[in-house]
Amino acid sequence: MSGAPADKRPVKLISAEGFEFVVDHDAACVSNTIKNMLSSQGTFIETEQGEIRFPEISTPVLEVVCKYFYYKLRYANTASKNIPEFKVAPEMALELLMAANYLDTNAHCPVLIYSPQNLGHLEELVATFPGGPLLWALSRGPEVLLTALIDSGANPNLRDADGFTALIWAACNNQPRLVRLLLERAKADANMQNNEGFTALALAAHGGHIAVVEALLAGGADPNLSNDSGWTPLMLAADTGRTDVVEQLTKAGADLDCRDAFGWSALMLAVDGEHAEAAKLLVKAGADVNLTNNAGWTAAMLAADGADRADLLRVLADAGADLNVQDVEGCTALMLASDDGHAEVVRQLLRSSEVDLNLQSNDGETALMFAAIEGQARVAQLLIDAGADLDLLDKDDRTALALAMEGEHEGIVQALVVAGASLARLSPEELRTVVCLLGHACQGAEA
Repeated sequence: MSGAPADKRPVKLISAEGFEFVVDHDAACVSNTIKNMLSSQGTFIETEQGEIRFPEISTPVLEVVCKYFYYKLRYANTASKNIPEFKVAPEMALELLMAANYLDTNAHCPVLIYSPQNLGHLEELVATFPGGPLLWALSRGPEVLLTALIDSGANPNLRDADGFTALIWAACNNQPRLVRLLLERAKADANMQNNEGFTALALAAHGGHIAVVEALLAGGADPNLSNDSGWTPLMLAADTGRTDVVEQLTKAGADLDCRDAFGWSALMLAVDGEHAEAAKLLVKAGADVNLTNNAGWTAAMLAADGADRADLLRVLADAGADLNVQDVEGCTALMLASDDGHAEVVRQLLRSSEVDLNLQSNDGETALMFAAIEGQARVAQLLIDAGADLDLLDKDDRTALALAMEGEHEGIVQALVVAGASLARLSPEELRTVVCLLGHACQGAEA
């Protein structure tokens, strides 16, 4: 039998349908295994290395396997021409192949290996398996079976109920050697998509399987194919912070500025996920830092919306990000950071001479007003010190001082009054409140 090592004595197992197997192992090594199998009532084999279970193999098939190992032991030293044929019912052939996946492949236990002959019958047996023979072989059988099926001409592009091909399965499971085998030997289509529109490359990128990504790109995978929602492999890699994959995809010509159905780019996803290295790679590669998503947000606005993203914001600003872009509600990066109280981000924004402190949202609110409403005292003081206009009015004719008083944020009220905020629009009751607050502040200072 071709493929059997010269120092081994292969013993054939042939079904009535011409289905051929070979056990390629020295029978002298398996006497204890045989004994254990025959006493195990078809539940498990115990070897020197512990218990081997057979969770998906029926008892009748285990009995056949046990009998076959005994047969092998009995005729190990018999000339091949004198070995009687060992027959097995055709309906057990598929389960016997499945059994091969659970048998130990080391030097202490025999292995059932399918011979690359008479493969037509095998294809009939697995024809009902979703995805066809190759996907079945990948998920259940040994690699030698996959190779045999490929060489027999099995279709590598059949899909299962979820749209997975053998190549997509191998890519998802981080099997670069099998990916190369399917691409080079089976000529699998590298750009087929599953039911969600994801290619093998997209799923490998999402999983960070760099060796698989490299194999797929070398095999003709399109780095710019997107799914129904517009997600490309680069977006998936950026979203999960797979820096090495991001780098490989950019080198392969991935579109840096492609956007999904919601207008998000790979750079936006990297920033929102706080994947600094991936974001820096994309900026260095030339990603547009001023793209906006469907809500009007830029990457800089996404950076401003996170407490620990000041460094990311600096990278974007250094790359030419427009820090005064307003979203569909008229909000800027400074307003978003002020609203959330991200003091370090506000400091980073204020370092830019281009930032407009006094832009107003659709409701007429400034960054200072956002801080006043939410009681963000540290941010309010930063904005006051930076020269924010204290007396601008929102669409309801309220100043930052009035908004701070409505929210009973005493510290901000005091800071605004001390900085010279106008009291002209305050009612007598509001003036008394201010005087009282200032009195408390003075008493505290004297104490």
